[in-house]
Amino acid sequence: MKSKGDDNTVQAEKANPSLSSVEADAGMLGVRAVEVLLRMLSGEQVENETLPTKFIRRDSFGVSWNKRELENDELLLRENVD
Repeated sequence: MKSKGDDNTVQAEKANPSLSSVEADAGMLGVRAVEVLLRMLSGEQVENETLPTKFIRRDSFGVSWNKRELENDELLLRENVD
């Protein structure tokens, strides 16, 4: 069984087994959210956007792991995989 989290906390790293996680830049998210909000308040139409994330592989994804196996995992179809 594979398991992952979505916030890459210290607790995820210290858990036993350590929890694989998706890391997103919270600062960038906040900046972009304010920018979009200000544009919306001025009456501008805004579009959805996707911010970059990074998959942090830890023990919760098992010992026998390889990139081909990960590429076939529908949960993790991302470009930035460690």
